Amino acid sequence: MNTTIVQDIAQKVLAGALSFPEAVRALVAAGVEYYHVDYATLRKSCYGIDGSVVTTDIAYDGLPPIAPDFGATALKADLIDSQRHGQHYRDFSRRAMAAGVQGYFAFLHGQRVVYLGRQGDQHIEWFPGAAPLTLDQIKAAYAKVRSGADYPRLVRDLKQLGVTTYDHVLSTGANVFHTTNGHIVQAENMGPAVPVADRADSGLLRQPISAHQRGRTDYPTLCGEAGQAGVAKWVSDLRAMTCTYFDRSGQILLVEPIPTGKYAN
Repeated sequence: MNTTIVQDIAQKVLAGALSFPEAVRALVAAGVEYYHVDYATLRKSCYGIDGSVVTTDIAYDGLPPIAPDFGATALKADLIDSQRHGQHYRDFSRRAMAAGVQGYFAFLHGQRVVYLGRQGDQHIEWFPGAAPLTLDQIKAAYAKVRSGADYPRLVRDLKQLGVTTYDHVLSTGANVFHTTNGHIVQAENMGPAVPVADRADSGLLRQPISAHQRGRTDYPTLCGEAGQAGVAKWVSDLRAMTCTYFDRSGQILLVEPIPTGKYAN
């Protein structure tokens, strides 16, 4: 870990010359793995990947005492002001201490900050865009879908959640979602469990896909007809914007572009 660079970053953060994302990038480049801010002693310790430690003072006068009770709502408002409005670090620290934060650990590679209260309370704040995908988020996106014509909007919503690819298994009706952060979410009952024909025929697949994209059939109908055509699963790649259909043996039956706009009837 480069001690001189880490000390310089600490001073720039105190002066309000570096935002949190800028400081994180600089600290990672300097070899820092995580750091601990201790408001009780007004010190910040950076821990390097190589096992070294650099400690600097939080040289602010007039900070309040750390409140005995942890105020999660007040802390969240403090975080939002910093994330959205570029709040000065002095003001962030003052409000955090008033909200009962005695200190926090920022895990740079784990992309999260753990805030600690005096009674053992804690709050985990993920770096912007790093939070794991949840099943509730997936269900909320799918709740907007009424027919295959809504699929382009679903794709946009999933991409905004960080989904890169997802698999749908027809025999179980389950989906497996993969995200940009390497997280995997398995979701049951995302479609009906349907029988899959032993003999696959890609010629039986194009018409059901076309009808569904135009909003003429619902999702269970598509799944049933795909199963009859011998589709065991499909993989939607939201980066390449393709949907690939596989038979029981894992052979590709068909690769279709994912529609980006509404289809004409």
